[in-house]
Amino acid sequence: MDVTLAVCCDAANVSREGKLNLLGIFNSIHAAEFPCTHPHLALVLRVEARIGEEGVHPLEIQLVDEDGQQMFDINGQLSLQGAVPGRPMTAQTIMDINNLQLPRPGTYAFEIFLAGHHTRSVAIHAFKSD
Repeated sequence: MDVTLAVCCDAANVSREGKLNLLGIFNSIHAAEFPCTHPHLALVLRVEARIGEEGVHPLEIQLVDEDGQQMFDINGQLSLQGAVPGRPMTAQTIMDINNLQLPRPGTYAFEIFLAGHHTRSVAIHAFKSD
């Protein structure tokens, strides 16, 4: 299994045809003061797998600060189905995160674990606005 896309954006959805739509991809947050609350972001993942990797797999997302301290985690499952020889299976998930608390400027990262293995990091840089 490979995480082929992992981004933060303002909003995301999946169309009836299965197209993943992303709006406003970003990796930095500017705030007048800290601690700050970011009202909304969507963490979007797209996963590809091959025959033999079908099934339901545990998914864990941890938000950590630049000192490696875990701030929160999200646990769920990712279902991969419909294997066809020669073509990867795909699954996408959109996690809406509301009122994200950032205690200070710095770099934060969403650490992504799929089936117990660390697969990707998505960094968010928090800056104090002038």
